[in-house]
Amino acid sequence: MRVAIIGAGLAGLTVARQLQSAGVAIQVFDKGRGVGGRTSTRRSDSWVFDHGAQYFTVRDPAFRAFLNSELPADCFAPWAARFARLEGNRITTEHPSTPRLVGVPGMNSICQALALQLPVQTGVQITRLNATATGWTLEDTLEHSYGPFEWVVCSTPPAQGAHLLSGHGPLASRLANVDMLPCLSLMIAPSENVELPADGIQCDHPVLGWAARNHSKPGRPPATALVIQSNHAWAQAHQEDPASSVCQAIREAAEQAFDIDLATPSHESLHRWLYAAPAQPLKDLALLDQTTRLAACGDWCAAGKLEGAFQSGLACAEQILGR
Repeated sequence: MRVAIIGAGLAGLTVARQLQSAGVAIQVFDKGRGVGGRTSTRRSDSWVFDHGAQYFTVRDPAFRAFLNSELPADCFAPWAARFARLEGNRITTEHPSTPRLVGVPGMNSICQALALQLPVQTGVQITRLNATATGWTLEDTLEHSYGPFEWVVCSTPPAQGAHLLSGHGPLASRLANVDMLPCLSLMIAPSENVELPADGIQCDHPVLGWAARNHSKPGRPPATALVIQSNHAWAQAHQEDPASSVCQAIREAAEQAFDIDLATPSHESLHRWLYAAPAQPLKDLALLDQTTRLAACGDWCAAGKLEGAFQSGLACAEQILGR
């Protein structure tokens, strides 16, 4: 059996590792320059920004066993940080009951380690699926063809998966009905020494959703690097705005909320996550059509967390294997 997996985030790589360990021939495709999906890290000069997923927790014993067996011990570590919550004008200290973990030296280290033993082609955007007598073939933007494959798994955001699977059975309509919420992520290096009131701050605020001292995470360089993310509602209203106005709005909101000065930063950039989290997770951890041998999985099946991405990928692999 040969299986194509489109998308090299944690869900797709989990499918790939599980199938490969069962003796299945797999091929992973991702349109990005590297693997990781929202477990992304951006580097600029001496600054490092985890501009997607900020941390992860482990509650599922299967996820813990997967991390311990599939990743080097130094690939992730606890973030021994000062956490807080912003509500209105009040900041209160938080003491999480479950350790918050991060990839080391960046959030993308987790998927990079998982991909080492896998056949992964990055920089390849699959745009079309073709059903043939011998299985599925895939075409990319340059009209290169891949296959045939007995199964195709889409671990992309659901809107992209719906486009790929359109006309090939019922999965496309299910994916098209998944409502995803955006997030706008500001990466900023202040020109002067600026301190947030805590290392990681969950925000109940008209603009802000999260703020972090990214340089406080283990394995990061000491240069001050702040990641300030909008909440979903504000991102929905402003996701099409010019980058300069989005950056200014988030920066000014953070200045007012935390009583800091972020004017004239040494570095400032923006990333628009258009499919950051599901409005409502699905009841199914993975979607499969045994007739067409098409499947879809992702963190959007399970609350939009890294642990959910693993659970969705694991469920998808086990159903393909008939377990």
